[in-house]
Amino acid sequence: MPFYFYAYYPNPKVTLHRGECRFCKQGKGMQPGKLGYITGRWRGGYLSLELALEAAQSIGQGLGVEPTYCQRCRPETAILSDPIISDSASSAHSRSQIKRPGGKTL
Repeated sequence: MPFYFYAYYPNPKVTLHRGECRFCKQGKGMQPGKLGYITGRWRGGYLSLELALEAAQSIGQGLGVEPTYCQRCRPETAILSDPIISDSASSAHSRSQIKRPGGKTL
């Protein structure tokens, strides 16, 4: 399951999504190509939430914001249910390295 994030520029915000989220649509969004990159940009196709979060934190830092999770698709819950992620995050040490937006560790 791929993960994406949307960086919104006018009112800086970075939001992480699952690819199948109705707002994300595999990085195409709700209005693909309508406004170009004027208001923001989708990034992704990341194979793990951890990779998507690292990239989102980097972009968020440039915008002066912490990334958040979509309240509809709740990508942070995929850590326990996605086989690709649960294999790579199976040890307690690996899980302790994944940080939620706001600095909380999973």
